[in-house]
Amino acid sequence: MTHFGLDDLPRWARDFGLELTDHQAAQFRCYLDLLLTWNRRVALVSQQRPDEIVCKHFADSLVAASLCRSTERVADLGSGAGFPGLPIAIARPEAEVAMIEANRKKVSFLLNAIAQAGIGNARVLEGRLEKLAVKSELKARFSLVISRALSDLREFLELAAPFLAANGRAIAMKGPRYKEELDGVREARTGAELRFELVAVTPYRLPDGAERVLLSFRFT
Repeated sequence: MTHFGLDDLPRWARDFGLELTDHQAAQFRCYLDLLLTWNRRVALVSQQRPDEIVCKHFADSLVAASLCRSTERVADLGSGAGFPGLPIAIARPEAEVAMIEANRKKVSFLLNAIAQAGIGNARVLEGRLEKLAVKSELKARFSLVISRALSDLREFLELAAPFLAANGRAIAMKGPRYKEELDGVREARTGAELRFELVAVTPYRLPDGAERVLLSFRFT
């Protein structure tokens, strides 16, 4: 694997149209330090080395951030250790980012990371997606719903729909084997996926060469 560390992150971000200030770089460093510390006792990510985490998680999330508009209301479904939600919040400080997570220990980590890194535009919503989706204050609240955690594309669109405002967007972060899932959505005849139109397929490679793709849908 090609070594890719925090010092490489601003250049990577610039390649995708993002400019990271020194303050934002410091927020990423604080986030990484906390992640490494917590990961020793709470299973947050499988990677143990800083360069692996920066490559697999930070760099990946910044590509997603590049598709976010600066003042969007963003919901990250199943945020886990904060990907892609926290990097989006850091890279897009004028956006409003809500990270939805059911695991109590991961929620505690996210709250700690927000406080320690001073990420004022991010918040955590604890609970299962299905239960939060029916809350009046969250229904049709967001202009963008994104997830890297949900493995099934149809499930993602089904869960994203209640959170999205009209003409909002849903972005699914996928690996190279996305086409079968996409075919399943196209063949669907019932369900929330009928309200989504695929508008863009954005392929890219991580610094280690791993293939990734962002599937962007418009919600009607």
